[in-house]
Amino acid sequence: MNADYAAWAQDNDVAEIDWSKVLVTVKSTSEKPVSITGIDFLVSERKPAIKGVTLGLGCGSETTARFAVVDLDQNPPQITESTSKEMMWGDENWRTSPLRFPYTVSDKETESLLLIAKTDACECRWKARLRWSNGETAGVSVIDYKGKPFHTSGSAGLQDSYIYNDTAKQWDKL
Repeated sequence: MNADYAAWAQDNDVAEIDWSKVLVTVKSTSEKPVSITGIDFLVSERKPAIKGVTLGLGCGSETTARFAVVDLDQNPPQITESTSKEMMWGDENWRTSPLRFPYTVSDKETESLLLIAKTDACECRWKARLRWSNGETAGVSVIDYKGKPFHTSGSAGLQDSYIYNDTAKQWDKL
């Protein structure tokens, strides 16, 4: 997601529609390896899906990573699809096998996780918690947007959709 758009969306309380994709790169802050031992998702606010219009910026770039699709409509949210192999989400073979923790990272070896939060029925504000251990201590790192939860809503109550036309510098109705 473009950083300018992400900041604008947060400042204007914009919800992503149907799903949000968050790419997380995990690494150790020292030479000592760290094991990622698990991930879970928390919905801090759940309301009926929003009503109104949608605005879109078009598609982003391809992302290759291990990924987890989480269903925010379930309480608690549940991972419904994932892959233990790094691959492009949406590839015809992307459903290889479930995530299998632990994954080990260091200051030089990183791990990329693509988190895909889906909802049909709710307007949800959510965060993820990444559990880790370095053999001496264990902890949790919260994944959010600069201290604020991510904001995703189902599209059931939406009417018109618009996409930004970069060439014409205008919003076009779909």
